[in-house]
Amino acid sequence: MEERKTEVAPKKALLDHNLSWPLTIVYLGYLVAMYFVQRLTYEKASIKIPQFPYYLSSILGGIVITFLLYNIGKIIAGKVAGYHISYIRLLGMRFDRVNGKLKFSYNILGFFGLALQFAPNDDDTEKNPLPIFLGGYIAEIVIAGAALAAFFVLSFNQAPSETNDLGWIIFYAFAFGFIVPLYELLPFRQDYPTDMVNIMWTNKKEEKVAFNVYQINQERELNGKDFLAYEFESYDSFYKAHCIYPHYLQCLYESKLERAYALLGDMKYYSKHFLDDERYIVPGEYIYLKYLINDVDGASKAFFEMKREDRSGITRPEILSFYRTGLLVLSYTNADHEKVNNLIKEFDETLASFPESSRRVEKEKLLFTNAYNKIRKEKKELSLPER
Repeated sequence: MEERKTEVAPKKALLDHNLSWPLTIVYLGYLVAMYFVQRLTYEKASIKIPQFPYYLSSILGGIVITFLLYNIGKIIAGKVAGYHISYIRLLGMRFDRVNGKLKFSYNILGFFGLALQFAPNDDDTEKNPLPIFLGGYIAEIVIAGAALAAFFVLSFNQAPSETNDLGWIIFYAFAFGFIVPLYELLPFRQDYPTDMVNIMWTNKKEEKVAFNVYQINQERELNGKDFLAYEFESYDSFYKAHCIYPHYLQCLYESKLERAYALLGDMKYYSKHFLDDERYIVPGEYIYLKYLINDVDGASKAFFEMKREDRSGITRPEILSFYRTGLLVLSYTNADHEKVNNLIKEFDETLASFPESSRRVEKEKLLFTNAYNKIRKEKKELSLPER
């Protein structure tokens, strides 16, 4: 890993900022503008069906159909490029690729989350992900051609009729549905990297490799497999910065705490490249190391200094490596018997969900057991049984 010349983190560029909230105003503005345009043409187009079903069918139908076709285009392009779906998040529904099959689960906390992620077949880090990002755009071109052709055939210069109404519905469905590719076309990072941002971020061979390593490890997290640890000369980019954590875990598992601490420093240095819902990882691991050296007060102080929304990543962990930290935090900060036991149950269920064990799983089991025995000894009011 590169040696950093300074402890001052690099300044954030425009692409390093999450612009979701400002751009949400843009998207809402676009939808409202299209709604008023549709209203203005209602009388001129001599639409016979009532206004409410006319507006509702074009808005909902356009967005849903465009969303599905856009992502089908990405799936087809990804398959051609040698990628498969690693997971899907939609309205709280989770489809995870586990042992080669899609596993369904539901988490109401992720109701507003939306993600479709791909991983290269055979863990091939040399594959080119560009077709995935272009697949949706190609699908949108097909959608535009089909919608406009249908509109001109059904409604252009046609007398008022049901056929005329259908043509206008298709036209505005395409207009409202365009918000899907608009989201992916804007070259700004939002909650997750958009297709255009990914095109900009993976324009070099090394960045393509980093993208593949990141996606492989995302899938391995779901399967409980060992992470792929890949080294780069520099880590000052989104996907390469995400390749530091596997090295940190390796050092932690081997009890190389000084090196692990230094790697956390590297992650903190490049923290501008992490997503908002990943901000808890670095401070969370610092907290764990404080517990490891019996600095309980320091760990508790660090936890309460975190933003409230970031604490949930620790107390309601979604990745295997944070159950040990969550157990310690819940036990020492409020000693809530129910929450502690629920977390222990979730940890055991997560282990049971993996098709097979691995070095990472065994090490995390050991670290979790050590944390469990520590709080069992020091927090007797929790009345934890022997494991």
